[in-house]
Amino acid sequence: METHNAVECPAEAMASKLSGIERLRDALPVASRVLQRIAVGLPATLPEGFDRCDEALIEQSERLRDALAGTEPESLQGAVAQMIVAERDWLSGDPQLRQRAISMIERAVRFIESRADSITDSQAWSRGLRLLPVSTRNPD
Repeated sequence: METHNAVECPAEAMASKLSGIERLRDALPVASRVLQRIAVGLPATLPEGFDRCDEALIEQSERLRDALAGTEPESLQGAVAQMIVAERDWLSGDPQLRQRAISMIERAVRFIESRADSITDSQAWSRGLRLLPVSTRNPD
């Protein structure tokens, strides 16, 4: 199986940045609680600062997701990362986000199909794959 450094695959690098943003967004509330518990004399504006940081991270995440939807993967890791990132957009139920998910999945599948002989059995990827239409409702 071919391996690439994240620097070599733009899709993998973007997905890695997205993962870092999501970890940081998860950590912000924890950091806020820690400060509230152990710091004396916190500025009243600190919670608002955490909120502004979170909003900026959300905007950065959305820009990265848009860019990732327009990026061709150059490694299996990048293609798989696109598939994983696409899941959140698909599950949202939002038609625009679902279209973005489809774009990521199509790019990932094209990469895997083009490298199928070197990755695994090409028959597993090239036959019978059909993406659902964007208008399909989310069953969850």
